[in-house]
Amino acid sequence: MLRRCAGIQIPLFSLRSKKCLGTGEFLDLIPLIDWCKEAGFKLINLFPVHDTSLTDKERDGTAFSLHPNYLNIHQLGPEFDDEIRPIAKVLNLPHLEYRRTYLAKQELLRLLFILRKEEDFASKAFEQFCNKNETYLKAYVAFIHLKEKYETPNFHKWGHHSEYSEQLVEEICEQNQAKLDLYLFIQFHCHQQLKKVVNYAAGEGIRLTVDFPLKIHPHSVEAWTQVNQEARSQWLEQYFEILPQMPIVCEREGTEERIFEDPRNFPQNSICIPSIPHMLPLRAWWEENQEKTAIYYKTILKNERDPPRELTEKLAREIIQGYLNSKSNIALFILPDLLAMNDDLKTPSPEKDLLHWRSPIFIEELLLVPSFSQEIRQMIESSKRLH
Repeated sequence: MLRRCAGIQIPLFSLRSKKCLGTGEFLDLIPLIDWCKEAGFKLINLFPVHDTSLTDKERDGTAFSLHPNYLNIHQLGPEFDDEIRPIAKVLNLPHLEYRRTYLAKQELLRLLFILRKEEDFASKAFEQFCNKNETYLKAYVAFIHLKEKYETPNFHKWGHHSEYSEQLVEEICEQNQAKLDLYLFIQFHCHQQLKKVVNYAAGEGIRLTVDFPLKIHPHSVEAWTQVNQEARSQWLEQYFEILPQMPIVCEREGTEERIFEDPRNFPQNSICIPSIPHMLPLRAWWEENQEKTAIYYKTILKNERDPPRELTEKLAREIIQGYLNSKSNIALFILPDLLAMNDDLKTPSPEKDLLHWRSPIFIEELLLVPSFSQEIRQMIESSKRLH
């Protein structure tokens, strides 16, 4: 059983640093790890980071490659800073501009590919990367080629191409060598940057986990190649830890008998979190429905008065502390809920959920407010989640 701990859950794209380009990037996790260590968090849980870029549809992606939007261009080509700076200024916004970011990065990556291909492809690191990943990546390139050819990801409608074979994949990749080389180049550098983050996190005692679709989509490259779940998990484990499957509990997910679940009653073998991805964060939820808020205020927070219309930092701390004090082995928190505990860091709350939200605060700015991280650390320590 996992040791009692606290962590944060965050979509990588929602991070904002002063060096990122349009979206949170793998290397932005390094200052986040620094902040988590200061605050006493032991775990960072990310939303999926697998590649869907060739189709823009999650179901057509593959678990065996990483999304190129999360690649830090500056580290690859500092000589392109003059080109990067105006693009970053336009795209580094409080909301996600997915498609514009993807197209801008692809243009820069094609230039870097021309400049770096010969040197990178001759390196020992690239050889080792290809030995481990080339089979999967070739299959993905072939899958996308056939999807475009037949105008459907449903490979059962691909005629004589419906059945996967290594020979078929080799033939398609030979005919599309330039596309394959560019894809290998991008994936190699995604791998290098994420491994840098993984090693850094291990050195700082922070565990990295990721949400990962357990089921294989029937129209995915994994289904076409008949890759099993064990192979997907093994590939994932080179970057992230797998969480034992535990139920996720949230007090706002009540039952027919009661509107809210009391954190005091959460089971030990569970992951508790005040706001899950499809929900409004605490502050926006508090203001949405005053009738429900009043019930929550009385039944969970045990206060008979009328609740304030806005969630105060004191109430936010009380709610967060309630989750920390629960029996759940893991207590996870999203960044907007944590920021609600400090009026000096109060920012506009996501209007809907976390699925398109980016932090209005640069991660570097959090590191400049040690009093906030120390307050969180004391709360975690008092709940016996700091080891």
